[in-house]
Amino acid sequence: GVQPTPVVHARAHITDIVPTVLDLMGVPIGPRDAAAPVLRGRSLRPAIVGEVSEVYGPTDAVGIEVAGNAALYRGPYKLVKGTPPLGDTNWRLYHIVDDPGETKDLTDTHPELAKEMRAEYEAFAADVGVISMDVSYDPTRQIYINSIRAVLERNRWLLLGVLLGGLGLVG
Repeated sequence: GVQPTPVVHARAHITDIVPTVLDLMGVPIGPRDAAAPVLRGRSLRPAIVGEVSEVYGPTDAVGIEVAGNAALYRGPYKLVKGTPPLGDTNWRLYHIVDDPGETKDLTDTHPELAKEMRAEYEAFAADVGVISMDVSYDPTRQIYINSIRAVLERNRWLLLGVLLGGLGLVG
């Protein structure tokens, strides 16, 4: 019969997809040079094939940012900031192994760790060029604006024809 595929419990981040696929294809992922794109992840191949149980160590930090929402993962901890309408822009610290639902903010009980991780996030943000969003930034509104612009751009000649036809200038 077919053997079930074992579950791999190693931490993984979206940035690990490209390095993992390249590694599985046999494409060398060597030192970065000026001509090569910067890969911000790690190959998960060693964990997938059972060589290691984790590809990230307890002090390895991984930052992410999406539309003003931000997080930094390090070991069992996650420092996170959510933006309105669902968040309040305050940084919170969670032990995501003991508290996977992120219900107990540890910022007050571990202020030095929160400060260290915040500094690591700021270094990540500077390195990748994160642009700080104004507190009034609404990602949902921006998605609507971008969608309307895209539709108008793709259909500008049709819309111009309809407008000119409506004005009786073409017909």
